[in-house]
Amino acid sequence: MRHLCYLIFGLLLLPSSVFSQSSFDARFKAKEVVYLMRNGKYETMMLRMDTDMKRMMDEDKLMGMWDMLEMGYGKVISVAEPELSYKGKLAVTVTVISFEKKKIGLKVIFNQKGEIAGFFLVSPTPQYTQPDYVNPASFYEYRKTLPDPKYPVNGLLTLPKRMLSGMPAVIIVGGPGKADKDFSIGPNKPYKDIAWGLAENDVVVFRYDKRSAAYEGNALVQNNTSLKETYLNDLLKALALVRKMEEVDTNRIFILAHGESAYLLPYIANQLPHIAGYIALEAPFEKPLNPSNSLLLELQKQSPEGNLNTLRNKKVLFIQGAKDIQTPPNQLTLWKQAGEKEAAYDWSYVLYPATNYLLMEINGAPATGDYEKAGNVAPEIIVRLASFILN
Repeated sequence: MRHLCYLIFGLLLLPSSVFSQSSFDARFKAKEVVYLMRNGKYETMMLRMDTDMKRMMDEDKLMGMWDMLEMGYGKVISVAEPELSYKGKLAVTVTVISFEKKKIGLKVIFNQKGEIAGFFLVSPTPQYTQPDYVNPASFYEYRKTLPDPKYPVNGLLTLPKRMLSGMPAVIIVGGPGKADKDFSIGPNKPYKDIAWGLAENDVVVFRYDKRSAAYEGNALVQNNTSLKETYLNDLLKALALVRKMEEVDTNRIFILAHGESAYLLPYIANQLPHIAGYIALEAPFEKPLNPSNSLLLELQKQSPEGNLNTLRNKKVLFIQGAKDIQTPPNQLTLWKQAGEKEAAYDWSYVLYPATNYLLMEINGAPATGDYEKAGNVAPEIIVRLASFILN
């Protein structure tokens, strides 16, 4: 609870500009930087820099860097449109430059005045970056295996370093398709963000690979795709593992489900008695988007509409992003209407106006290309999850 208070307090203290765009066109400025470098206008580049950068950089260093790139990789073939993100008050751009022999990313950071405050060469492919709200020194991670005579599944246990007795625990059930334990899409790992963010708040978290991801090339595993094999069996093993931990309060174990697995919460609740509560992230109510053919019939039989009895008296938190193109926002309304009809008084519903299927805040209209842009689960969502679990 101590960490939750710190996180909430920290969010309240952040200036509004943290979550807003800059007053200048950062993409235009990034393209200008590439133009100046390509055309040898290093003196003009120096004028664009802030005081700290001017102390570290000079015209000779800039010329040497560009000469090294051209000598090593050849002429410039093309320059991509810069990617833009925000980190605190800074605008962060990455422009992919294609040389004859290699692509590189030019990362340019601008301060609030539009001055260059950082200048780096990076991988052209976005890489995962840990959230600002996470301190890796505050928790441990251990590899744990869900046992199986032929096909064991790898998992990760995230354990707060304080190791208090009677801590709550969360088991993350993977989303659709061949999801790994982090739900890795492009450079993003939303389940890792959630696990680390909750561990900051003294919550134990266990996440694991979906069997279909762990044994992608194995026909025997891929063909055995009942709901029991796909979701339930490994969840039962994960639950047994967590319940054996001395640090965990077995009366405060929660199941967090995402996408297709959130659609199945009534089915899961029917199979798992004595669970403290459920978290449904981007949960379809009518049907999951593009379910696998082998699961279609079973999914239809287990639709929430006809199977809410087991979930109606449980503590449930529904989280939905208004910019989700996988699970449309109207699905949250359907869950709410069903909960009211079933007199499910301990259900709560939260709609975040700027988040997508990966629980990340995005600018502008949503698109599948957003999944390839590096980001993290919105900090407000971590706060909401921790509050739900701890209170």
